Amino acid sequence: MDGAGGFPDPRRDTYIAPDAVRTYGRNVGGIAKTLQKALDSAAKEVDDLLSRGWSGATAQEFADGWRETHDGGERIVHALRTLAGKLGVGADEYRDREDTSATDIASLRT
Repeated sequence: MDGAGGFPDPRRDTYIAPDAVRTYGRNVGGIAKTLQKALDSAAKEVDDLLSRGWSGATAQEFADGWRETHDGGERIVHALRTLAGKLGVGADEYRDREDTSATDIASLRT
């Protein structure tokens, strides 16, 4: 630590805050959920628009472009959900290892 109660000096110490990592994971998960809702809402509007009889080359180009956009959005949502899960699991695993190490070290003292 720097002596002032702040964060440790990254040049000298390793510092991991599992609670902060888990919180970050929840935030990423929230972003994924918000993006999924927006994507679903836009998909409904586009489907409604296209189902009203809009046809022709322009309609087809729009539909093709929308499909690409929608698929890209779904891939982003999937990546965000995967990241959120890994952050939460990683924080839990780190905390478990730290607890086990602390117990092992304490048992050496007795």
